[in-house]
This record gives sequence, C-alpha cells and structure tokens, in this order.
Amino acid sequence: EVHVEEITARVLQEKGMNIEYRNGEIVYHKSEEETTEVVYNKLEVPRGGECMIKLDDGTKVWVNAETKLKYPVVFVGDRREVVLEGEAFFDVAKNEKPFIVKTKKLDVEVTGTSFNVMAYPSEAFIQTTLVQGGVNILTEDGNVCKLLAGEQCAVDTASGECVVSQVNVASFVSWIDGQFFFDNESMESLMRKIARWYDVDVIFENEELKSELFYGTITRSDEITEVLDILVLTKTMHYEIKDRTVYIRK
Repeated sequence: EVHVEEITARVLQEKGMNIEYRNGEIVYHKSEEETTEVVYNKLEVPRGGECMIKLDDGTKVWVNAETKLKYPVVFVGDRREVVLEGEAFFDVAKNEKPFIVKTKKLDVEVTGTSFNVMAYPSEAFIQTTLVQGGVNILTEDGNVCKLLAGEQCAVDTASGECVVSQVNVASFVSWIDGQFFFDNESMESLMRKIARWYDVDVIFENEELKSELFYGTITRSDEITEVLDILVLTKTMHYEIKDRTVYIRK
C-alpha cells in the first residue's frame, strides 16, 4: 500500500506548499507568493503499489509499482522536467513550455499529450508508447526519434539502438485501468510484471518456459493464485508458491 497521505503531510510540513490529498490523488497548487526556487519532491512507489498524482501544471501522472518519480513541487523556468525510474503514464497539460521526462538513457519531450514510459533497470529496453499527440525521444547519443499516436519507441539500454513500431497501445497502458493486457508477450516478460505488482520473486525451473507466449487480459485486483491459475489453464506449466517466491515449472 502506498501511504500518499503521509507523503503529502511530510511535504507540507517541510516545504510549506499548497498540497491537497483527495480521491486517491496528490494534487499540487502554486502558493500565492511566486518563487524562482526549484523545490523537488520524490515519490517512491513500492512493489505492489500504484499512485496517481496531479502536478502543479495540471499534468496527471499514474505511477506504477516499483517506480521512482522526481518532480518539482512548482514548475519554474522555461521547461517542465521530471525524472523517472520505473513506469508511469503521463497525461500532460497543454502548455507552451516543453514537458520533459528524463530517464537513465533518454529524454521524452512533449508540450501536451498522453503517453507511457517504461524504464525499469531490470528491463533490456526503455519503451515509450504514445496514445495521442506527438513526442520526441532524445537518446543519450544525440539521436531523435519522433512518434505518432499508436507508435512505440524501444531503446536498447545496452546498444542505444532505437526502434519505432506500430503497437497495440492497450497492452502497454491497460495497467492504469487495473488490467494486465498481454498481446503475445513472453512468459518471462509477463512474470516480471506480475512480480512487481504482487511483490514476489519468480524462479523458472525450466528455461524453455520463459519463451512461451501469452495473449489475454488479467485483472490486477485478482489474487496472485487466481492469475497463476489462468496461466496454468492456457499453458503447459505449473507453479508453487513458497514464502514470497513463485516457482514456475512444467
């Protein structure tokens, strides 16, 4: 569980900003006194948690499990900039100032649009999936990838190679609506997502099971045993849970 009330109270006490907690959101407002100082806050969502916050400019951010988001309490200057490690969906408020999501290997720049960024250290690719609008992906080696709605940019974290392709957007953003939607996704990738959401470790006892492909929708509010039972019905696999470790075997 993410204790957003505690986060809000702590920031209010330390920074004296106008911050409100309502309906599961953390909402930031500019104070009456304008400031040129950039004051940052850092939101850390653990495994098994999620949170939606509304930034000072009206941008809404859905923050997924095992994610860190650093952002100014009040945007000042000529750009709006946040730093992401993990996964978040951004519904960016339109503004003449560019909105930039910085990750370890690339920056995503927009002025007003909605998109998903997955930048977990455990993943081989950083994926930016565009729902609507347009974005520029700026890689650390200076390359620029432009995305249109329905496209995804996948950047190899080892080589820096950038590949743009048409994708089924729903399979990458359904998590904000409480769903896992897998579109021919490998069991290895699928289980990494389940591990983050249910706060478990996963061990494959048979390596060949990692490449098995799965298509389907699973509700994130289901118990982990319900989710794994669905996988058992659709694949030639079995599982065992000991403590907080899931063992996958034939």
